[in-house]
Amino acid sequence: MKLNSTSRVLLSVLGAGALISPPAIASDNRTFSMAGAGVANGNYYQAASLNPALAARYEERDNFALILPSLRAEAADQDRVFDAIDAFQETYDRLESLLRQVEQGGFVSEAQLEQARSQLAQNFTAINGALVAGVGGQLALSIPNRFVSAQLFANADLQVFGAPRLDANDLDIFFNATNINELDNLASEGYVLGRLTTEFGVALARTMTFAGRELHLGMTPKIQEIESFTYFSALSDLDEDDFNAREYRRSNTQFNLDLGLSIPVNERLSAGLVLKNLFANEVTGQPIYSRQREDLVTLNYTIKPQLVAGVGYSTKLLSFSFDLDLTKQNYLGLDSQSQQLIFAQSRKTQFVRAGAELDLARWVQLRFGYRHDLEGSYDDAISAGLGLSPFGRVHFNLSAVYIDDRSFGAGAQLMFTF
Repeated sequence: MKLNSTSRVLLSVLGAGALISPPAIASDNRTFSMAGAGVANGNYYQAASLNPALAARYEERDNFALILPSLRAEAADQDRVFDAIDAFQETYDRLESLLRQVEQGGFVSEAQLEQARSQLAQNFTAINGALVAGVGGQLALSIPNRFVSAQLFANADLQVFGAPRLDANDLDIFFNATNINELDNLASEGYVLGRLTTEFGVALARTMTFAGRELHLGMTPKIQEIESFTYFSALSDLDEDDFNAREYRRSNTQFNLDLGLSIPVNERLSAGLVLKNLFANEVTGQPIYSRQREDLVTLNYTIKPQLVAGVGYSTKLLSFSFDLDLTKQNYLGLDSQSQQLIFAQSRKTQFVRAGAELDLARWVQLRFGYRHDLEGSYDDAISAGLGLSPFGRVHFNLSAVYIDDRSFGAGAQLMFTF
């Protein structure tokens, strides 16, 4: 089989419209189950996740809250891409073994070679899609008071993207290679990219009166570390478990700041605004060789300022939240140039989020949420959660996110409030 240079193909899910993959979501379970909404009327223990001003939104019965811990994860693997790569590697090893036997003077029939070549080509063309995952966690201690309410917290958020980049010219090598050295000329590769964001800080807020109206002002000084993962490998050697090796990682640590505002319009209606990550933070990834470009690839991961507005409606029984991103963000945190290197295009995200909670006498909470990406980089997601709160003091929270039958998420949280 002979293919000319115009038959080269780079496969990426970004080329096929909307993505089924998890964006970074704040780590507390209530936020996760309500699709990330609550900037205007979230609870005081959500300050680090949503809006530092929320630290001042508490009731007289609230003295402190301890989240120990909150965990969540989302994953999407539409085409079982790494299972397909494993199947390809098995047949690759089979063909390589047969060619080595031929070189060493062993007997290998033409039928054996033809069958190995055909199976390898079949498994190669079956590779498609991408694997995307997000994992997060939080520990937090909230101390509301009339002077300066505070929430000490530690957040971690990991986003990982893995996919193949196939070169159709490799099919010619599969069908015509006569020794194992020729297999070294394969151009197809796989990659795993990731960004781990870790934050340690304190959300501070106070209730003030301005022009006769009560409002909550907050800020979150924090230490923020971004650690990047950039792993490329020949498709025949790709091992997704290796991407975390130290030689593929780089990190950058700096000070950052969130600023927030929450305004009670009346007893039930609230408005909110938060500016997250006032200072841009960037890390340049470890340079790594790419067979597709025949050169070193260096990717830049960034965290940019993000402005989010929200409105909320709350009663003792029901709570509704609606949030809108006022600024666009880069997909996966990769800057535009890096996205062009990997995906041959640039993608942005801008989310609309809506959430609701039904609270039954402080003992049981039912939560629902919906998120939509105005930029179309992510598919829509539905979330739900269940909270069990004996005596309104010990809280067991479970949550789930559904996109389709191959893309989903789950979370759990243990919290104490007194």
